Amino acid sequence: YNIAVCKVLDLDFAVAGKYMDAALAEFEAAGESPVCVYFLRGQAEHKKSGGVAGIEDAAKAVELSGKMEADDALLDSLLLQADILLSGGKVEDAKGIYKKAERLAGRTESWYLAAMAQGTKASMMLSEKKYIEAAAVYDRNAAIFGREGWLYSLSRSLANAGDAYGMAGDSGKAADRYYRASRSLKVQGKSEESANL
Repeated sequence: YNIAVCKVLDLDFAVAGKYMDAALAEFEAAGESPVCVYFLRGQAEHKKSGGVAGIEDAAKAVELSGKMEADDALLDSLLLQADILLSGGKVEDAKGIYKKAERLAGRTESWYLAAMAQGTKASMMLSEKKYIEAAAVYDRNAAIFGREGWLYSLSRSLANAGDAYGMAGDSGKAADRYYRASRSLKVQGKSEESANL
C-alpha cells in the first residue's frame, strides 16, 4: 500500500494501480477494511482523468468508513467525494455531501482534516461566485499549513487564493499570492510547477 501511495504522488498511475490491486487483496485476505485503498484509488483515478473519475471508489470509501464508525476516515472520504463532484460540475450533489462532512469537521481533532474541509468549502464558494470569501478561506489555510510546516499544501493554498482573487478582479492580491506560492515551490525543489503559476 505504501508503495502505491508513493507511485500516486509520482503520478505513475499504471504502477500504482498494480500495487493498489495487491493491497486490496491483502487487506481483504487479512479481514481488514480496505477503506484506505478505495480512498487512494479514487484519488488516483481523479488525478489521472479529472471530471467525476474516481467517484465510485470515493463512494466505496465513504461506505466502508461509515461501517467502521471511524469519523476521520469518513470525513476524509466525504471530502474526496465532494471535491470530485465539484470538479465534475455537480455542485448541488457536492453540497449535499459537504453538509455531512461539515458536521464531522466541527468535531475532528485533526487540524489537517479541518483545513481540508475549509478548502472544499472554499471551492464551493468559487462555484457560487463568492470569490473574495473563498480567497479569505484559502489565505487562512495557507497560514495554517505554513505554521504546521506543510509547505506543499501552503503553496497550493496560496495558488488557490491567487485564482480566487483573480476571479474577483483583484490583480494585486492575485499576483502577490502567485509570487508567494511560486517562491515556496522553488524552495521545495519544484521549479517546473513553480514556473507554471
